[in-house]
Amino acid sequence: MPLFPTLLRSLINRSVHHAAVRLFTPAVVALVLLTGCGDDQETTAPVPESRTTLIFFDGSASTGASPVARGLFSDSLRSIIRQRMQGSGDRLSLFVVHEKTLSKSPRLELTNDVRPLEDKPFADEQALEAARFKKEQEEEIRRLTDEATTFVRSIDGGTFARWTDLWGTLGVASEEIADPSNATIYFFSDMFESMPGSDRRNFDRRPPDGRSEAEMWAETDAKALTDHMVLERENLDGVSVRVLMGPLATKTGAQGVKFYWLDLFDRAGLGTVRYN
Repeated sequence: MPLFPTLLRSLINRSVHHAAVRLFTPAVVALVLLTGCGDDQETTAPVPESRTTLIFFDGSASTGASPVARGLFSDSLRSIIRQRMQGSGDRLSLFVVHEKTLSKSPRLELTNDVRPLEDKPFADEQALEAARFKKEQEEEIRRLTDEATTFVRSIDGGTFARWTDLWGTLGVASEEIADPSNATIYFFSDMFESMPGSDRRNFDRRPPDGRSEAEMWAETDAKALTDHMVLERENLDGVSVRVLMGPLATKTGAQGVKFYWLDLFDRAGLGTVRYN
């Protein structure tokens, strides 16, 4: 074989080898590694934000002692848990409304502790993970429902029959809500604020007489709330409210009381309010 072509090929091979070695400098290697890390970050699934649900159960005789209302509230409670407690970390707090609502006692705290659904690399592993998650979610919803309904049944309407501090629910909510965008407040109540003293309302004795008076009272009371509690209004901003009255909506004076709370909730910064 001729010597010159063989030497030429050898020189070319050596040149290519040295060029490749010089190409993979530490800086280039680091760039490749960083590029790989960036790809992993882009494929990471976002973690859904947990939701906060507050339920205020009226334990007064006018609400809690009604068997029909309590049956409706129990059914609604189960439905709320199914709707609002499906995500890992979702939290539900149940408070009793009475003459010392701001004490937050008694209360029940529930949290969905199911491990979130994880992405798996293979189809069979993903199917097993989905089955695991579904089973644990069903068991968790049953557990949460049992705890909540047991708590509600334990409330004795006669214990807190004398006074009803519904104003206090605003103070409690402003302390308990950290993210207003993911929070909803439910009221299981006839919404008859009934407290002693010249600076408080007693709707059992004297409900507002129509919309005009109701809104006038709400305007006055909105300014007085901070005299009775710490009110973090920014934590209430835009929070949705649902008022479940059931058969109690037909009580004498109930329409004026409804207008009162619609106006007061609006002045407190709350969002959409839905009745029943």
